[in-house]
Amino acid sequence: MNHRIMDIINFKNKLIIAGTRYFQNHTMMDSFTKEFIESNNLHQFNTQLVSGGGRGADELGEEFAIRNGFKLKKFLPDWSQGKKAGPLRNKQMAEYATHLICFWDGESPGSKSMIQLARRYGLKYRVVDYKRNRIVEENAGLLFRK
Repeated sequence: MNHRIMDIINFKNKLIIAGTRYFQNHTMMDSFTKEFIESNNLHQFNTQLVSGGGRGADELGEEFAIRNGFKLKKFLPDWSQGKKAGPLRNKQMAEYATHLICFWDGESPGSKSMIQLARRYGLKYRVVDYKRNRIVEENAGLLFRK
């Protein structure tokens, strides 16, 4: 679908699929993402998938959108902004979206920032520790407690 047309369609739900650039497990992506989509009543006709356009989890999320008939919106970083490009792009996505599923290794600062932004902007979110193949947070503030 033409991107200009996509911009005028108003989706009720906007799901960011994000995570580290080293995440490459299609099976895990599909399993956790499908379950999150079903449990939040997200469907192709009411939900747009959102990508930051990076390698790893972002790429897998884009492939998931295509395979499952979801419309896709990419937020590409503006590298003329230098080191701020990634964080600025993440903030734009968080301001735009309603949901996040993040495939995190527990270390990536970019993914950690995306999770923190999801909290700040009140997104419904789920964090999957892909190294342990399990959900580690779901709107519960579990990862960053002292």
